[in-house]
Amino acid sequence: MTGENNKKQRIEELLLAFVACGSFTNKAENEIIAFFSQWTQENEYFRQHRQHWGFYPLQDDPLQRQVAWCLVKGQGDKTVILLHHHDIVDTLEYGEDAPWALKPQELSLLYAKKYSGFPDEVVADIKENSWLFGRGVADMKAGAAIQMELIEEYSRKSDFSGNLLLLSVPDEENLSAGMNSAIYLLKELQRQYNLDYKMLLNCEPHTRQDFVCPTIYRGSIGKIMPLFYIRGETCHVSQIYDGYSASSIMSELIRRIELNPEFIEHDGSTTSPPPAVLLARDLKPVYDVSIPQSAWFLLNILPLQATPLEILNKLKLLSQEALAQILQDNNSSYQQYCNIAHIPYVAKTWSENVLLFEELYKTAIANSPEIFKAAYSTLLAQLTKQYHDNQISIHHCSRQLIELCLQYADLTTPVVVIALTPPFYPSVHNNMLDAATYQYTETLIAELCNFSQNQNKQQLAIQDYFSGISDLSYAGFYHSSANIDCLQSNMPAWKTIYSLALELIKELALPILNIGPWGKDCHTRYERVYKDDLFSKTPSLLQWVVEYLLKNK
Repeated sequence: MTGENNKKQRIEELLLAFVACGSFTNKAENEIIAFFSQWTQENEYFRQHRQHWGFYPLQDDPLQRQVAWCLVKGQGDKTVILLHHHDIVDTLEYGEDAPWALKPQELSLLYAKKYSGFPDEVVADIKENSWLFGRGVADMKAGAAIQMELIEEYSRKSDFSGNLLLLSVPDEENLSAGMNSAIYLLKELQRQYNLDYKMLLNCEPHTRQDFVCPTIYRGSIGKIMPLFYIRGETCHVSQIYDGYSASSIMSELIRRIELNPEFIEHDGSTTSPPPAVLLARDLKPVYDVSIPQSAWFLLNILPLQATPLEILNKLKLLSQEALAQILQDNNSSYQQYCNIAHIPYVAKTWSENVLLFEELYKTAIANSPEIFKAAYSTLLAQLTKQYHDNQISIHHCSRQLIELCLQYADLTTPVVVIALTPPFYPSVHNNMLDAATYQYTETLIAELCNFSQNQNKQQLAIQDYFSGISDLSYAGFYHSSANIDCLQSNMPAWKTIYSLALELIKELALPILNIGPWGKDCHTRYERVYKDDLFSKTPSLLQWVVEYLLKNK
């Protein structure tokens, strides 16, 4: 059997075993422990170097999940980090085919016999027989298997320059708690083994605009999630002008912010999407004939270069404009009502309070310093327990903390509060690094393109940002310390339920690339990975990059 066939067979063996272990997000992620332990113990190098692999527990994690890691030591301190996540989404989408979702070979054969009603593109891929179907095969255990096979290759080398470090993290599909803890692990391993990290290589599946051009990413889009809480003034519907509907204010806020092109950014080959609302509702527990007093919504923003401070300031300005417009519209309607009813019109006057959470919190402390702090600590402890017991979402925790602050702030209504809620992903790109390092990464990419053209007969498509959100975001934080303060002071659950080692991330500042196989329809029953990438093209690209990084200055 040729070396190429050996590599293909080994990648396939690793992928099938890895997919079979499940490791569903928040349910079975610890199944990685048995899988990873068996894999390392079957390897002669790791049997002889037990100190070079292990598990790193997530900080304050009620599920007791762990980061799996292993290090192949060569000569010198130059180190390349290979990163993947091992958690996958559930298999509910598969319906009656769920028993085969973790058996890619069986599922692919099953789909070849029963594709009636499948989307046309899926049917075409099934007939082509160039794709492997199954949960997690693309996102992202195919890339993981490629990385693991490369680790095995390096573990058999008697002498080589540099080091190869593999990180397998949980929780990427949720809050990225795995990568957040892995930052501390990276610092510990760096100190223990005197490692000089040259680059962080992720293996998320790529998408293609051109069938023949694989995509490499040199950045990853950010994510920030503002929470808007609206407190209006309730009243009976027959006296509607005596109140202000929180739902009406929320609607105007959403109208002005969602899809607002002011938030669209363009950088290189990437254009970020405008803001999108992920959840919106009033807080009336039951039906009655009063207007809603409170409402809230979650907003998703995916920045490229914009900072948290810039985003929050823009949202506050838009909220002030929206609230002023609502008050004006209400008075306009009331004036017409008075004309129709033949009664005197006297304009209604209301306050226009728009506050960031940091401002609300300080107002509550100023009004009742000791009593408020005690109440806040008590509620935070209760919510933390409920969250860890899976009784409440992290976003509902944030909302309840805002409500408590409003009780003590003694503000006139209507009020709009803007807070931040987890998760937060910094936007990262190699152009944020110092000029010399950025030029080095650009030279690498240019030479990688030449290799792909000559060796694989493929032109690479170089994209500036991976837009699917990834753990690469935690390779660096390139904004000012004021932005760190902004994030911390405007997240109600910061440090107790959610935190980020932003100072460490800022210090890390790693060059990045995403080199993964072609995948389609992730998180659906049609998830699949392109076999030629899985077994041939992507492994050759990854190996070339690792060799380049370890050999070149």
